[in-house]
Amino acid sequence: MLHRPTCSSIACHLPGRIAIAESPKRWKFLLAEAFLIVVSILLAFAIDAWWDARQEDGRRIELLQALRADLIATVAGLNRAIDDGESLVEGSGGFLDAVRGGEEISRDSLLILFESVGDVPFFEPTLASYRTAVATGAIELVRSPPLIARLSDFDFALGLYRLHLNVAAQQYFLGPIQDLRRNGVEFDSPGAQATGQYIVLPPGFDLRDKSVLAAAEPMYTVQRNMLENLQAMRTAAASAEEELDTLLGG
Repeated sequence: MLHRPTCSSIACHLPGRIAIAESPKRWKFLLAEAFLIVVSILLAFAIDAWWDARQEDGRRIELLQALRADLIATVAGLNRAIDDGESLVEGSGGFLDAVRGGEEISRDSLLILFESVGDVPFFEPTLASYRTAVATGAIELVRSPPLIARLSDFDFALGLYRLHLNVAAQQYFLGPIQDLRRNGVEFDSPGAQATGQYIVLPPGFDLRDKSVLAAAEPMYTVQRNMLENLQAMRTAAASAEEELDTLLGG
């Protein structure tokens, strides 16, 4: 019976020992490979986060610049409206002082003062970027409580201004000014505008009549309130513009 020769040399045991020796190296390689994969994933996340943050910063700067441009235009409009408001309050107040005090003043001069009673300072803000940012939620990009506070102050004053504008419209179309029309006083007469006049009085109409005072007094009060609202808006808008300059580094 033939017997398989027995190998006692080192070569007979080499393959098993090589496999055992290579096993720790293979685990080290797999661990290193897994580590590189995890690092690559984390690096990709970090790059995406950095890119998103950079894009958000870009959108924020664009929004701040758009808000600043809107406020500059709005302040310019406010300055014009305030000038008109001051002129109207001066005229209406001068009319009331002249009538109440019984001052000796010509009918034409008194009429010029009374013309202020039938008008109000009109204003419409230029805040398209701000309104869009609020509507879309992009206003969160501002990240400035002081700026949001100033814009809120502006909106509050604007709301009061529009409230008083509605009151003035009621006085003009449904209140005591309408009563003067029924008595023959013409406001915004096409024929009068051609001659540079704003109001045409019927013959013998007394500008010191109680009905005229009844029309002038509430309009004067509304004009004063509107002027205060406009001034409050300008203060808030100017403060918001200063905050934007700080945020933009300028």
